[in-house]
Amino acid sequence: MNWQKIRRIARVIGSLVGISVFVYLIFKAVSELHKTPEALVFHTAFILPALVITLLVYFMQMTNYHWMVAGLGGDAHLNHIIIGYAYSFLHKYIPGYIWGYFSRADWYDREASIPATLSWGASVLEIITTLSTSLSIWLMYYLFSRNLNTALLFLVFLIPFVVVIPINLTIFLFRESKGLKHMVTNMKPIPFVNWIFITINSYLQWVLFGFGLWMIFRLFSIEIGMTSKEIIGFVYAFARAWTSGFLVIFVPNGIGVREAVLRELLGVINQIGAAKAVLISTAYRLVMMAAEFVWVLLVVSLKRSLLLRK
Repeated sequence: MNWQKIRRIARVIGSLVGISVFVYLIFKAVSELHKTPEALVFHTAFILPALVITLLVYFMQMTNYHWMVAGLGGDAHLNHIIIGYAYSFLHKYIPGYIWGYFSRADWYDREASIPATLSWGASVLEIITTLSTSLSIWLMYYLFSRNLNTALLFLVFLIPFVVVIPINLTIFLFRESKGLKHMVTNMKPIPFVNWIFITINSYLQWVLFGFGLWMIFRLFSIEIGMTSKEIIGFVYAFARAWTSGFLVIFVPNGIGVREAVLRELLGVINQIGAAKAVLISTAYRLVMMAAEFVWVLLVVSLKRSLLLRK
């Protein structure tokens, strides 16, 4: 059975489904906006702050990835991590191409002499960290919205910090196994202090994404407060939508799925109409894609400067 061909076909179908949903949501939003009595006023001044926040979040992701590689025992320069990470943004949207999370391993091994076991291991850690903090935020919002025990909420917040224990245990067991130790070659358990910074970084990324989402509200002149309840709602909505899109693995980068989920959440949490919710969710996707494109341009320039130095 030709798995490569099957994977390529699945990626193409997933791309078509995701893009179709994305385009449909935009079309539906625009058509429904014509029926609304109030006209939207665009405050373009909020586009740049939203873009800057998103660029910063991506830099935090790159920094976290660098810490993961270093925590596993690798010796990588941040410049190389940034270049390989940014190039993987393009791969997430190309049907049939090896997935963005794993294409980095090829680039790092070829261009930065980072062993594939370390870069693949860091990619797995990135997935675990992102999902654990996202699900923790999801559960914390549930407890917060029902005014449940604060101590229980704090325990849920701490869960991603202790995830490193089974991770390190797995690395240790693999290193002791003759049949599995090749999978953790050059890899060592992650120091707990490193993991604390990695987890805090991941939590802060979700918070900044929440602020970016608030900026998109202001872009469309939708009045929304800045109380702790609103900010927590934004962070929760984006984290849950991102996770939902990520788990639909056959759709590249969750395109269409994330926006559909975010539309529903914004309608429930912020009590806005479906048309405005779709505009906000799709506009933020476009801002994120623009930030990814900016990072690609930046690393092309960075790589050129590194070559000139040689």
